[in-house]
Amino acid sequence: MEVTHFVRAQHGEFGYALSKPNTDHEITLTRYPIIGYCVHVSDTENEEVMLFTSPVCSVGGNCEPMFVQRYDGTFTDANGERQFYSLVEVMAHYGYEPNDVDVLPPTNPKELSLYVWRPRRNPAE
Repeated sequence: MEVTHFVRAQHGEFGYALSKPNTDHEITLTRYPIIGYCVHVSDTENEEVMLFTSPVCSVGGNCEPMFVQRYDGTFTDANGERQFYSLVEVMAHYGYEPNDVDVLPPTNPKELSLYVWRPRRNPAE
């Protein structure tokens, strides 16, 4: 048995994609609205149920976000396995920190795409 279903996202959910690193290995983020989630349910030969969920962004084509901002302001990885409470915490998980640690990441998507993240200087922290 295989079933694919679409579930609408709640207002205020966004997917984030990372840009390609520049020569200094710095990146920027792009934020896309999530319109819903594609849920695929299937069973294995052992009759175990397999459930896959992936976010669907509302751009011309679909983007595969690295992580998702939930409607309640928290963040999860794209698989929903880890939860984070700030954008800085998410980026630290992926090995990045703000280029200017004295300036908070902007909430405006256009400004966010100009905000630079660099590889963490002390990854053990």
